[in-house]
Amino acid sequence: MKKIFTYKYLLLLFFASISSSLFGQTQPSPQSLPYTQNFSGFTGSTTTYPPGIQGWGFGTTGISTTFNTASPSSDQVLAATTNASTSGFVGDMNGKIGVLSSGTNIKAICLAINTSALSTITVSYTAATQRQQIADRIGELGLQYRIGISGVFTNILSSGYQNNATSNNIAGTNSLNPLTISITLPAACNNQSILQLRWIQRDISGANSRPSFSIDDISISGTPILSNDATLSNLTSTSGALTPAFSASTINYISSVANAITSTTVTPTATNANSTIKVNGVTVANGSASSVINLNVGSNTITTVVTAQDGTTTKTYSITITRAAAGTPLFNTTSSLAAFGNVCINTTTAANSFTLNGSDLDGTAIAIAALSGYTFSETVGGTYSNTLSFTYTGTSFTGKIIYVQFTPTAVQSYDGNIVLNGGGVSNYNVAASGTGINSAPTVTTTGSTNVSATSATLSGVINATGCSSVTNYGFEYSTSTGFANGTGTQVVASNLSGGNYSAVLSGLAPNTRYYFKAFATNVGGTSYGVQFAFTCTPLPVVMSAQPGLSFTETFADIANWGSFFSVGVGANHWSGLSATTTAPATGIPTATITTASTSSFVGATFLSSGGVQKGTDQATPTQSMVLLSTGSPDNNSSGAIDFYLDFTGVNANTLSFDYAVVN
Repeated sequence: MKKIFTYKYLLLLFFASISSSLFGQTQPSPQSLPYTQNFSGFTGSTTTYPPGIQGWGFGTTGISTTFNTASPSSDQVLAATTNASTSGFVGDMNGKIGVLSSGTNIKAICLAINTSALSTITVSYTAATQRQQIADRIGELGLQYRIGISGVFTNILSSGYQNNATSNNIAGTNSLNPLTISITLPAACNNQSILQLRWIQRDISGANSRPSFSIDDISISGTPILSNDATLSNLTSTSGALTPAFSASTINYISSVANAITSTTVTPTATNANSTIKVNGVTVANGSASSVINLNVGSNTITTVVTAQDGTTTKTYSITITRAAAGTPLFNTTSSLAAFGNVCINTTTAANSFTLNGSDLDGTAIAIAALSGYTFSETVGGTYSNTLSFTYTGTSFTGKIIYVQFTPTAVQSYDGNIVLNGGGVSNYNVAASGTGINSAPTVTTTGSTNVSATSATLSGVINATGCSSVTNYGFEYSTSTGFANGTGTQVVASNLSGGNYSAVLSGLAPNTRYYFKAFATNVGGTSYGVQFAFTCTPLPVVMSAQPGLSFTETFADIANWGSFFSVGVGANHWSGLSATTTAPATGIPTATITTASTSSFVGATFLSSGGVQKGTDQATPTQSMVLLSTGSPDNNSSGAIDFYLDFTGVNANTLSFDYAVVN
């Protein structure tokens, strides 16, 4: 049975309570594998989801013949349900979890898992039919996935389960036709810190009431991924620094040593501790020194072979150490110059350094040639210059420290070689690395407060100013989600304090969803925070401003009213409500229960679902608001709408309205 209540005319002199619609949804915490869940804690009255599981709703989006892949719009409370339940729900069905979608609101069950370091993820669960009636609809329960907590879901085609509508099952919680479904998830699901699985329903065929389904005995496992990382995180030699400075991606290095150096050891450290390492064919423990390697006069090549955990991936690093002949002038570095990394232009870094040894030299001074962006000094706190020359006593020196500062003047790489000449040595290179940058600020959008019908206060934080002073900061906002940076309406702030700032938006539209992001600008550019959102409240009718302290709503423009009551003359004084619970199995809901969403108009065809409709969509159009309640034996669903008034300075008096009840 269904009843339609129409409200045609309102003479309002009362205070209406204010409610707010629900937006957003909870993201369940990812569960480690292996994972099992048999819902043994579901006793028929549970209202708390197990860890990792969350029910979701889709506002006023109704079920169709295709699986909805969009993100949900709200949480769905877990309710005690039976096979008698006909309104949409996610529910405790006594030892299993059940789900039913409706023509005005899809319901879904989400399970979040963590598949990090795992592959070949297998999922097994028991799907079953709960409520169904002979010759009514055929529906299908399917499984979807998405990586992370945003974006659309992907259907897993092999996961479908359908009811058969060949028998009645409209009471209790017993299941029909249970089927164990086992699938291997696509490779994209491997090695993910957050993977969301979602069970969702669609129509297949037929009419009248929809079936409900249940899920039980979930089991998920994966196979460990063996690492294919065969890189080193460090490689050193006791005979001196390597050239170039070590990098995991660089495999060939050189080093020069004096004739007096007759042996060396190398210490390789693998990035993945499960790798195996051999130096010149001899196994070496990760992070430990090799056995002593003798050095001949001339070139000596030392190979380090890393085999990854998977047993097949290898990477070979090579060090070529040149031992000088007796009496040959030679430089070698015992510590290389550390990279300066990214440095803001027109700033000077603290000093890094390299340490130089010389042997069998001819006594002439050592000269360091200029290299753009770098200056040199013999003392850390001394005077730095573009070139440098130093002398030594005798024919050798050890432990000579050269200090280097980096001052980029352009946005570019300053990688190059510091060239040394003298003492009988020509063109000895010490690698130098640094990059000039001109970075924009970093900024975080932090939220909204004091949201009213026409205004809101937005807040943000400038986390770092970047390479230059911030010249502009504030917010951009739009009514379009995902709006491109720079395309929204800009509101400049001027109250920066300790990195925090805020701005007030005014002139907004009631009942409207706004999206916003913080921004900050310097010479290096403009940066944006992530998008946040808020929804303006309805606009109360100010009774003290009404002629005769009286307000009348005739719904004359209701044909033009839009969803969420955001468009149309008079619509912005109203607000719909999200469903807050599932209809009881029997009986009429109490006044505090709302089982049907009224945030959006459901259109001309109600089918079997409750909600709100325009009178102008009726078979016989009327200028009215229509609320529909459904269910058997006598309406076990309910909906509500709010009307907003401001009685500041006046006393509430009389409410008058016309209504009709239609079975």
